[in-house]
Amino acid sequence: MTARIGVDVGGTRLKLGWIRDGDVCGRSVVGVGPDARSAAGLVSVLAAEVDAMQHRFGAVQSVGLGVAGVLSSDGRRVLQSPNLPWLDGVALVDTLQSAIALPVAADNDANCVGWGEAMVGAGAGAPRQVCLALGTGTGGSLVLDGRLLRGERGRGVELGHLCVHPGGPACGCGGRGCLEQYASQTGIDRMLRGLGVSDGENAAFRVRRAFDQPEHPAHAAAINAAGRALGVAMAVFSRWLDVPLYVLAGGLAAGADQLRPALDAALWREGVDPDAIEIRVGTLGVDAGTIGAALLADAPRGAARLS
Repeated sequence: MTARIGVDVGGTRLKLGWIRDGDVCGRSVVGVGPDARSAAGLVSVLAAEVDAMQHRFGAVQSVGLGVAGVLSSDGRRVLQSPNLPWLDGVALVDTLQSAIALPVAADNDANCVGWGEAMVGAGAGAPRQVCLALGTGTGGSLVLDGRLLRGERGRGVELGHLCVHPGGPACGCGGRGCLEQYASQTGIDRMLRGLGVSDGENAAFRVRRAFDQPEHPAHAAAINAAGRALGVAMAVFSRWLDVPLYVLAGGLAAGADQLRPALDAALWREGVDPDAIEIRVGTLGVDAGTIGAALLADAPRGAARLS
């Protein structure tokens, strides 16, 4: 049986999973303290945690990293990471590989979520699929013919930044009306506050309450706007790529049933029959990213065909 370690590399914490044949057999969460806020510091922490997990759970064949940022098309260098700017331009894979003497692979964190679902989750067995990771922001991945599509420079498949409402609210990417401004925790909270809902301690509380109490007019309006945005985006993906399967992952995926009426209505308005595509909710939950990262060693790096 093959054992690997997957790591979700975030701006405030590292989530590690000891994975055997797609199952999480051990977990570890480590805060990214001041000592780790440099390339050398982060690699040192990663190396120590990988060593500790191997001592605790057993030796592994490889390590995979899911990084919040843009990576080169070969996955070896971090080009830009808003949450980990000290990694910009760093050859993270080669540096960590030298430190731990194990094969290392890396990819964008949303690609890791999608790859995990495609390999052992809701999309298992489907060669062509889109995964939308609906969390604090909106990430996405595209698997064609069993391969992740990454783009010529590693900047492809930024599905959360597809424009679904021209002239809509400004997005951190520099565009306006992006999917992320509607179908994400941040986007739904923005709409709730615009509708006068400002109670609760933080965005996560307000969004969770909106799904728990959908009968509230402002809650319903925000949820329907998120569903419409997803429907518009899926209609575009369907026309571009004729992909038959869409996997919804991330925290907001739990509200898929509440998003579906507006999503399906938007598909109809955009000329796409909702019955012509399949929408599934991810099955890996919070482990999707670490599982997908661990399985990067098996992810082909060659180009995917668009047809």
